[in-house]
Amino acid sequence: MKKTPLYSWHLENGANMAAFGSYTMPLWYPQGVKKEHFSVIERSGLFDTSHMATLLIKGKDTRSLLQKTFTKDLDRCTGLKKGPLCIDRCVYGLFLADNGDVIDDAIVYQLSDVLYMVVVNAGMGAVLK
Repeated sequence: MKKTPLYSWHLENGANMAAFGSYTMPLWYPQGVKKEHFSVIERSGLFDTSHMATLLIKGKDTRSLLQKTFTKDLDRCTGLKKGPLCIDRCVYGLFLADNGDVIDDAIVYQLSDVLYMVVVNAGMGAVLK
């Protein structure tokens, strides 16, 4: 089984580890899911994305493609005032099948006007160009 760079940290903090794809990943911590959930809402949290695949998508029509295929409106998705996704910002959302079933959840980062990085959960740990 593969281990993410945060594997030791998860163990040191008492994580219950299990297989996820080809990785050993944390499922929960001793304080319980409810406390973890409220901690993230009230303060902050960390989600280990090291096991997820990274897709680099480049081209003048990349934003239009993502706008049509991703569940977040890239023109109204950041901050309290719902500003557009811009360089050095990211947004979490979903990719859906034609019938509305979830294909995968993902994080879309805008790296430049024509370059986006999409971190997909179903992919496992590779950078795909």
